[in-house]
Amino acid sequence: MNSIIKEMLNRYNCKTKQDYINAFKEIVQEIALYALSQTDFFDHAAFYGGTALRIFYGLDRFSEDLDFSLVEKNEKFTLEKYFVDLKNTFDIFGLKFEPQLKKKSKESNVQSAFLKGNTLEHMLLINPMDDIVEHIQKEETIRIKFEVDINPPAGATYEYKYGDLPLPYRVKVYDQASLFAGKLHAVLFRNWRNRVKGRDFYDLDFYIRTGCLLNVNHLEKRINQSQNVLQENLTLGKVKKLLIQKINDVDFDAAKKDVIPFVYNLERLKFWGKEYFIEKINRIEENKFYIYKNTYDLRRADANEHLLKSKILASFNVNDIKRRSEIRKEINQRFFNYTISSDDLLNFGDNKNLEITAYIIEGLGEHIYLDGKIDENDLIKILNSIVYF
Repeated sequence: MNSIIKEMLNRYNCKTKQDYINAFKEIVQEIALYALSQTDFFDHAAFYGGTALRIFYGLDRFSEDLDFSLVEKNEKFTLEKYFVDLKNTFDIFGLKFEPQLKKKSKESNVQSAFLKGNTLEHMLLINPMDDIVEHIQKEETIRIKFEVDINPPAGATYEYKYGDLPLPYRVKVYDQASLFAGKLHAVLFRNWRNRVKGRDFYDLDFYIRTGCLLNVNHLEKRINQSQNVLQENLTLGKVKKLLIQKINDVDFDAAKKDVIPFVYNLERLKFWGKEYFIEKINRIEENKFYIYKNTYDLRRADANEHLLKSKILASFNVNDIKRRSEIRKEINQRFFNYTISSDDLLNFGDNKNLEITAYIIEGLGEHIYLDGKIDENDLIKILNSIVYF
């Protein structure tokens, strides 16, 4: 066995035939990523989906496929351009895998291929023990689906990630907030032969319990592109409402059965049910914070009618929940002299007969209220320096 393949296999604690097959599939996935990174592939495309979440963000379940999306629409893009590089790289590491293009039965924006190799041949290579290989048929194959979306929805954001094995490599990947948006689109609209895909709900749980923020803008673009057209702009509140409606129709016993073969710790499924996921959904937070410029008319008798005008002055991306907390603290320190409490919001100003202006910072975990004496251009300039220092 190639020493690098052995090193990669040693990361796993394989005991059963399925353990070895899953581990080997992940090795093949990483070699494919390495091969593509040696070409111009990631100049045009980004890695996304469950396997991206598994390899680069720590998802604790096995994922089968390699999913990619072009950064910009390109109908002339072809996967076949990279087949020779893929095959040659597998040959270098002593593996016999052939890329094969999947023929389309109808037109779509997704190009598909398979990485295909003989199961018995490769299991004998990595573990020749009889109790592992004796039940493998000679014609049995390992197939890894490989797809590229050539007409991607807008609004995704990316980052570069580095892999160590088989050799150091760099790939362009959807950031977690954009991956989360793709997963929520799948949860809401995936049509999987009238069956529930439990893996979607496992990943949903993972995103929420790890504190991932949501790219609502990218989710909105995905929904509209897939012809599930929204009647109005998407907000985080509307996302949660759609998810709760979906949760109420899910058969969670069927969802558990689907995901069990891919999960290492079944305790993660212990409380699966409607109440569990509704509570989780209510924790989702967006990867943006907003600056609202609000005008209040204090002459109105009813406090609920004081708000006269409200507009979004600016928005900022913050993909890291820890960074969001740091930004909130920095804003409070920098604008200490202008900060007011929510209770004082309608009690400041020299003349109660005048309309007053306040700035509201929303989306950092707690609202921050600033009086309207700040020049809005200075406010945005300072916020830019805090967020993007």
